[in-house]
Order: sequence, then structure tokens, then C-alpha cells
Amino acid sequence: MLDLAVIDSDVLVFDVNVVKQLRNLGILGNFMGSLAAAPQQNSFLGLPLKLSPYEILWLVDNRQANLVKHKGITRINNHKEPYFYTQYNNEPSELEAVDIEVIRRKANPSSYSIFCQLKHQGYYLLPGLKFGGEFIAYPGDPLRYHSHVIVHPVSEVNFYSLIVSGRLATGVKKLYVISEPDETDPTFNITFSIEWAGFG
Repeated sequence: MLDLAVIDSDVLVFDVNVVKQLRNLGILGNFMGSLAAAPQQNSFLGLPLKLSPYEILWLVDNRQANLVKHKGITRINNHKEPYFYTQYNNEPSELEAVDIEVIRRKANPSSYSIFCQLKHQGYYLLPGLKFGGEFIAYPGDPLRYHSHVIVHPVSEVNFYSLIVSGRLATGVKKLYVISEPDETDPTFNITFSIEWAGFG
């Protein structure tokens, strides 16, 4: 079981071996650090890896990880520059447990239900904001596979946004899926896919 350090209700992973273990579980996260060889670009980023609230909850709920508050991680505000720096000290003796409810409050319950269902079906998930959805679903590791599905949770249908999203998804050769947890069974999601015929 992995110990994941929580900093201000975010999980940052600084160890490349832990990143590999997370990737084997289908947890991708987002790299946030700049590369020392090319600090002026932001196309390719490095450690630390930041996990989304949905990824964190899935790991904890499936007994793959523990959340710990690492006293060796501190955020320092340098008053001369408007930046925050993080110091990292990896001493196991300084670990203490973290309440998962802090993370759970940041996650939308219906989105988390959809996230869990897609993970159960074997999909790898990344944020889908670039394509107008909540998640982008990959059939395998995104380094090897192309995504074909944009997933968006809905509570009510807005036909204008449905048309716009359906056309956008078809234009980028993806399937647009809307999903909502079933009121009678919260572990099951009702899903519909939208594909724009004769377009794209």
C-alpha cells in the first residue's frame, strides 16, 4: 500500500518509483514541475505529480493508498518574490494520518461515481476540460493509446450545450458520453453517447 503525502489538501508525488506504481494502477495525475534542461517551456513537465481528488479517493477507497500528512513538507513564502517554494524531507518517522473527508469535499459525488465506473471498466482517465468534458477516457495507457471518449456528468440536459459538445466531439473524432448516477442505485450510472452523423 502506498503512502501519499498531502499538502494543503492536495497530493503531490515526488518519487518516480511511486509514479510508476500509480501508472500500473491506471492513475495518471498531472505533472507540475518544470524540467531543469528546459525550464522556459510547459509542453513537457516533470515531478512532482499532482493527483486529482477523484484519483485520490479511488486509491483510498480501493485500499491502494493511505493519505499521510508529511511534516517534512512545508510551503515557504519568499516575500522578495511572488512565488511559493516547497521543501521536501523524506523521513518516515514524521508521517501522520490525514482525514479523507478533506479530499472528499473537493470531489463532485456524481463525477466520482462515473470515475469509479470507468476505472472498473479498465479505462485510464485524464481531465477533459480541453474537450469540454469532465474526463477523457483512454482504453489503455495514454502513451500507447488514443482517446476516443469524452465523458461529461449531467444532472439536466441543456440542448444547446448538447449540440455544441456533440459537434465538438465529432470534430475531434471522439464520442461524447453524458452520464448521470441512477437514483435507485447510486453505484450504477445511466449513460448516453452522442455522435454527430454526417459531420467531421
